[in-house]
Amino acid sequence: MKLNTAIGLFLLLLILTGAQSLGNVWKTDTKACVQLTGLNKNIEFRKLLPVNDFIVTASATPDVICQGLMTQLNVTVAGGTPPFAFSWTPASTIINPTLANPLANPFETIMYHITVTDYNNNIATDSVLVTVNHAPPAPGPIAGNHAVCAGDTAAYSIVEVAGGTHYSWSVSPPADSIIGNGNPNVMIIWGTISGEIQVLVGNDCGNNPIPSILPVTVNVPPGPLNPIHGRDSVCGGANETFYTSGPIKSVNYYWTVPSDVTIQSGQGTDTIHVTWGVMPGNLSVYAKNDCGETQATTKWIDVKTVPGPAGLITGKDTVCQGTDNQIYSVLPVFGSIEYLWTMPAGVVITAGAGTNEVRLRFDTSAITGNITVKGSNDCGYGVESSKQINIKNCTGIDHKRLESFIQIYPNPARNELILCISGPEHQLTATLTNLFGQEVYSEKLIGMSGFMKIIHIAGFAKGVYLFKLSDGDGIYIEKVIIQ
Repeated sequence: MKLNTAIGLFLLLLILTGAQSLGNVWKTDTKACVQLTGLNKNIEFRKLLPVNDFIVTASATPDVICQGLMTQLNVTVAGGTPPFAFSWTPASTIINPTLANPLANPFETIMYHITVTDYNNNIATDSVLVTVNHAPPAPGPIAGNHAVCAGDTAAYSIVEVAGGTHYSWSVSPPADSIIGNGNPNVMIIWGTISGEIQVLVGNDCGNNPIPSILPVTVNVPPGPLNPIHGRDSVCGGANETFYTSGPIKSVNYYWTVPSDVTIQSGQGTDTIHVTWGVMPGNLSVYAKNDCGETQATTKWIDVKTVPGPAGLITGKDTVCQGTDNQIYSVLPVFGSIEYLWTMPAGVVITAGAGTNEVRLRFDTSAITGNITVKGSNDCGYGVESSKQINIKNCTGIDHKRLESFIQIYPNPARNELILCISGPEHQLTATLTNLFGQEVYSEKLIGMSGFMKIIHIAGFAKGVYLFKLSDGDGIYIEKVIIQ
C-alpha cells in the first residue's frame, strides 16, 4: 500500500518470508495493524512460524535402474500452504520436471533435487540418488589351446570382467560339451570338428554385444597310409624317388631305409629322394602328428646291377661283299634284358636286333671291321665282346662273271642311266646301292638279248653308288657316280 509523505511519506510493506534468525526459519500466518509514529495508517504483516511445519521427502521408484530404463520420481509434502510449485533438477533427463512425480531417464548415476514452493512462497527441498547400472564391458582374450585333438577336454578362461555376473560360452559348430558355462572358466569336450569359441559377458542389465572369440583347430590322428610308390627294383648307386600319402595333410612322415641307402631330401614329408646302395632291403614309413601315429607301411626293394660281360661272338670270320643271311650270336648275358650290336659300315642287321642272335646282310659296300655286342638293362651296359670280320670283294669290281655283254652309261650321270644287255641270261636282278648299304633302286629284268633300259636317277642324292646285276650264280658290279 502507499503512504502520504507530507512529513516524509513512504511505502512500507513488511513481508517477512523465510527470514532466518539464529538458525531458525519463520513464516507468516496472520494479519495485524500497527501504529507507526507520526502516521495514522494501517499496515499488513505476517506472523512468522517455525519451518518444521513444511517438510518434503523425495524418492525414486526404482532407485536402481539399468541404463536406458526409466524411474518414477516422487515427492511427499507435509505442511505448507497449497497450492505447491514443484521444480526437479537437473531437468535435462526429466520428462516435465514441474510435476510432483515425473519420469526420469538418466544415463549415469545421478542425484535429483526437488524444490517445493507453497502458496506463501515458503520453500522446502530434498534430494534422491538414482543409481544407473550398465552392461559390463567386452571381455578380454580367451586363454586356452587353439589346437586340440579330437576327444580332448581342454580348459578355457577369461579374466573376470568388472560388473559382469554371468558368462555365456558357445562353440560353433557345437562341441560335444561345455562344462561350467556361466563362469569365467570352462572345460570344453571337443568332438572331431574344428570350431570357434565365443564368450559374452552380462549382468542384470544385459550382455555386452561384443564377444571374445578364439578359433580352435581340432586335429585327428592320421589314418592308414597308402602304399609306397616307386620302383620295385633299383640299380645300385642310382638316385630314386619314393612317396606315399595319407587322408590328412598336417602330419610328419618318418622314413626308414637300409643302412647303405642315403636319404638326400624329403625326410619328414610324404616324398623322399634317395641314393640306393648295393643291398636290397625294406623301405618303411609312418605318419605322426600331435594326436597319434599310423602303423608303418613297408616296401621291399630289390637291387639290380649292370649286366655281366658278353661272351665270345660266334659266326664267320671272313665274308664276301653281297652276302646275306649270315648269323652271329653270343651266349645269354647275366642280368641283360637287351643286347646292343654294332657293325662295320655296309653290314646291316636284318633280324634279331636287341637279342643275343642276329642275322646280317653284307652289302657290296661293306668293309672290314669289328662286330661288337654288349648286354644292357635299366642300370646300364655290361662289358662288350668284339669279333673282327674280314670282308672281301669276292668278284672284283671289273670282273664280269655274267656271260652277257653289259654297258651302263653315261658315268658320271645326272638324270638317267642307260643300261644295255646282250647275252644268254634269261632273267637278272638289277640293284643300285649307296655306300651306306641302302638300296635306292631294284628291279627284275627279263629277256637279255638286245635289252635296253633307261633308269631315272634325277631324284637320287649325289654320290658314289654300286650298280649290280645278278642271276643267282653270276654277278656284275659297276661303280656309278651321280652328279
